[in-house]
Amino acid sequence: MRINLIRATIHQYKCIETEQTFEIEKDVTLLMGKNEAGKTSVLEALAKANYFDSSDPKYAYNPTFDYPRIKKRNLDKAVGTPLAVTLHYHVAEELSAAIESEMHLPVEGIGFSRITNYLGKHQIINNAFEYQPKDFWEAYASKVDGNILKYQKKLAHIRNMEGFQEFIKNLSADTSPEEINSLENLDQYFENILQWENPINEYVFRKYLLPNIPKFMYYGDYHLLPSRVSLNRLLKEENLTEAEKTAKMFLKLADIDLDEVLNAQDFEAYKSEIEITQANMTKELLKYWRTNQNLRIEFEIIREETEHKKVDRKKSFLGYIGGKKAELATTYETFMEIRVQNLKKMVSLPLENRSRGFNWFFSFWVWFSAIEKVNEAKASPYIFLLDEPGLNLHSIAQKDLMRLIGKLSSNYQIMITAHSPFLMEEELSKVRCVVDKECGTSITTLSDEDDEETLSPVRFLMANEN
Repeated sequence: MRINLIRATIHQYKCIETEQTFEIEKDVTLLMGKNEAGKTSVLEALAKANYFDSSDPKYAYNPTFDYPRIKKRNLDKAVGTPLAVTLHYHVAEELSAAIESEMHLPVEGIGFSRITNYLGKHQIINNAFEYQPKDFWEAYASKVDGNILKYQKKLAHIRNMEGFQEFIKNLSADTSPEEINSLENLDQYFENILQWENPINEYVFRKYLLPNIPKFMYYGDYHLLPSRVSLNRLLKEENLTEAEKTAKMFLKLADIDLDEVLNAQDFEAYKSEIEITQANMTKELLKYWRTNQNLRIEFEIIREETEHKKVDRKKSFLGYIGGKKAELATTYETFMEIRVQNLKKMVSLPLENRSRGFNWFFSFWVWFSAIEKVNEAKASPYIFLLDEPGLNLHSIAQKDLMRLIGKLSSNYQIMITAHSPFLMEEELSKVRCVVDKECGTSITTLSDEDDEETLSPVRFLMANEN
C-alpha cells in the first residue's frame, strides 16, 4: 500500500457527539466495546468519507439521520455544512520519491489530511506535497527544459487550461519553434480538473495522491451469500442487495461470465468447468476452515420457465378500442444455486441451511478472494471495515478467521469491531475502546480507558494468561 491511513477524526456522527481522534494501525485495528457503544457508527462514519462505490446511496452522509440528534436543532441554525470526518494519511517513501523526482523540489513532509463534510465534499489540508508555481517553474527551467526560461514568470500566473491556451495563442512572433514545442508540452500542468487555486498542487494531488488514497469497503452480516440468486437480476445491477453483490463476487471468483451464461442455449459446456471450479474453491476454502474438512462446495446454474400475462389490445385510427385480450407468455429466468455437501454424512444442503457461522465465513472468504483476484493487476488501495466478524464462530474457527485476516492485512489495512479483544489477544496495543459516555461515544486506547465494564474482557483475558 502506497498511502496509509494513520489517524482518523470523527467530528460528529450519530452517537459521536464530541470530536474523537484515534490512531489507525498499519495492518489490523480492533474497536472493542459493549453493545450499543457506537462501534458500528465508527465504521459507518469512516466508510461514508470515501466509499469504494460512490453511487451507493447508503454510504453517503445524511444529516437527517446521521447528525447527532442532540445537536440537530443547532444544525438547523448553522451556517455552512458541518464537518463529518478528517482522515490523516502517510505517503510511502516510494510514492514520495516519485513526486520529488518529477517536481525537482524537496518534499516538506510525509503526508496530508482530507476533510469530508456532510455533503461529501473534500478539502485537503496539511499537505506536504504543495509547491509555489514560481519555485516549480524555476526548477523546471533549470533542470528539465531551458527553452521555457524566459516564460517562467508568466507560467507562474496561469491558473487553468483556458489561461494556458490563451498564453500559447498570444506568443510573440519571435518565439522560436523549439520554445513553442517546449511550451505546448506543458499543458498537463494546467488541466486543473479539480479547480484548485494552484494548478501545480492540483496536478500533483490528482496524478499521485488521489489514485492511491485507499477507499473503504464495509462488510457486515447482510453480505451473506444466498443459496439461490437470479442471474438476470445480477446483470441489471439495479438496486442489488448486499447479498446479491456478494453473489456477483462469487461469479467473479468462479470465472463465470454473466452475459455468456444468460445467452447460452444449455449449460452442458459449463459442467466440466463448474466441477473444476468447485474443487478449486473447496481446496482453497479448507486451507482456512479447519472446523470441518469434510465439506465440499457445490453450485449449479439452472434455467426455469416463468409465465406472465401479456395484454393484447386492438388499435383503431382514433385510439384503442374493444376489449383486452390476456395471454400467457412464457419467459425464462436463470438462477445460480449454491449448496454445501458433507462427505462424512453424505448430505447436501443449501448454503443458507448450513450454520450461520459457516455461511458468514464462506461468504467473507468469497468476498475477500474475489477482491484479491480482481486486484491482482491494478492493486487498488482499500481499507476493509469488518463489523463484528466471526460473531457466530467457534473459537477454533475464529482463529481460522484471523489467519485469513492476517493474509488480507499484508496488502490492506483492516478495522474490526468486537465485544472483546479475543481476536487480538496477542496484540492488545492494536485495540481501541469504544465507550458510551455522558458526552456521547468516546474512542480511547486501553491504557487511557477507565470504564470497568468495557475493560472486563481484557482483565479476564489477562488473568487466564497468568
